[in-house]
Amino acid sequence: MYPRTIIDSLSAVPNRDQLTHKDLHAHFSTGQSILLSGSGRDKKYGYRNGIQTDLGDIRYDVWRDLVRELIVRSHEEDLFDKLLEWEKEHTYWLKTKAELEHYTLELYAARIFDNPKWVDYEAFAKHYGYQPQSYEG
Repeated sequence: MYPRTIIDSLSAVPNRDQLTHKDLHAHFSTGQSILLSGSGRDKKYGYRNGIQTDLGDIRYDVWRDLVRELIVRSHEEDLFDKLLEWEKEHTYWLKTKAELEHYTLELYAARIFDNPKWVDYEAFAKHYGYQPQSYEG
């Protein structure tokens, strides 16, 4: 079972500088209707989108920023760019740049390029000269 911790801001993330890929691995997307204002018939609602991780349910934009911080802290900007390029060329069902980036961030957080069960494991490594690391799937 995953923690029901709700994280809606970067300041709510404990030990941000020590987060790992495992901490930010996206298990599934979450969503929740939230009351914005009003009462009775005049209620106004919004919707909160999140990502369930081992840390908790992180609002999508916060999770995205945390993964980007992890990319920079790990000095893997070039690796992420290669993964993004790979997915752009091989993932035809994604319609927008935002969908492509979100999907690639999920793959990066899961360290898909180190997983020998990934369908593109060998092709990606060969194409980019990437030396896979040990996988803790």
